[in-house]
Amino acid sequence: MINLAVNNSMKTHHMIECPCLEQIQREALNWIKQETDLLTSADEFWNKIDYKHFILLNPTLALYCTKTLKLIIREVAVLVAHSPAGVPLHTDEPPVIAKMNFPILNTKDTYTEWWDNEQLIDRVECTQPMVFNSSIPHKVCIGSTAVLPRVSISCMFYKEPIELLQADLPSFAEAQE
Repeated sequence: MINLAVNNSMKTHHMIECPCLEQIQREALNWIKQETDLLTSADEFWNKIDYKHFILLNPTLALYCTKTLKLIIREVAVLVAHSPAGVPLHTDEPPVIAKMNFPILNTKDTYTEWWDNEQLIDRVECTQPMVFNSSIPHKVCIGSTAVLPRVSISCMFYKEPIELLQADLPSFAEAQE
């Protein structure tokens, strides 16, 4: 499916190349296992955490965001889906629109779908980092071969990377020049 813009203004998402993703996943998963019980008993999908402590113990994520993307992390949440039913259609709480989601564990055969007036406008498998438009109604779908729990992290920044969601966006490499 093509990443369509809603009302020709903003895309649903923008995929990001991240050569250090495996190290980010290891560090994040270690923190989640040591500091929380979210892998076994998350009551909610969106879990606010002590993001300052998380960042201290996840130096690869912090360096990747600050040095490569030129973004300073303002907050991090851990997103955990324990149910094969996924996460129902919702719009995230404003004012943040452009969040960056990183897949951490069991994201293969899991998808984010964006909807507009009961019409599916985009669907993407959640296997690589993406700038995510949280202002468009969306839901998480769990495929038949997915393993649970599905875990990702969502980073919010002091300066949102909103330009990466612009409809006429150049590639990420071009946007960095």
